[in-house]
Amino acid sequence: MRYILVILMVLGFSHASARPITNVEKAALEASINDFTEALAENDMMRVFRIAPDRVLQSLAAQANMPLDAFLNLVKEQLDQVMTRAEFRHFEFEMERVDLTDAIHSDGTVIAYGIIPSTFEMVVDGAVFRQETQFLVLSENGVWYIIRFAEVQQILLLQQAYPFFDDLETARSSVTRLSE
Repeated sequence: MRYILVILMVLGFSHASARPITNVEKAALEASINDFTEALAENDMMRVFRIAPDRVLQSLAAQANMPLDAFLNLVKEQLDQVMTRAEFRHFEFEMERVDLTDAIHSDGTVIAYGIIPSTFEMVVDGAVFRQETQFLVLSENGVWYIIRFAEVQQILLLQQAYPFFDDLETARSSVTRLSE
């Protein structure tokens, strides 16, 4: 298998066309999504944040010129403050609309990724909002990650960690206020 990866890298392979998600991949992704939505329901934002790839977290810590543990502790403090005013609820991911693309990272790691449409409600200071958006789902070394990519800065971080995302654009997103 290692030789096949080397040959593909030498030939310049980085992307394949989209393919359907396998049953094994789907089960593993569903488990990660369940963990993600459970963490959101519990307002455990640190757990939500840790569902980002290590490559991205390491890059963020390096940009902050901090060790990863210190960076994560700082982020936890900030997220805890923000989440005193907000609550997530009713999270849905449209698994049936996910197709995956396989890519090979420059270090030889095979990565599967796709875009998954989602809808969630969030209560902020008593007002209820519904957001329809997309998340990037990415499998690296058998671990599924769920990544928000609605802002340019998030995409730039993804591109630093995963250079094959050179054509990734911000997620389509809309927010509707449901109540006061």
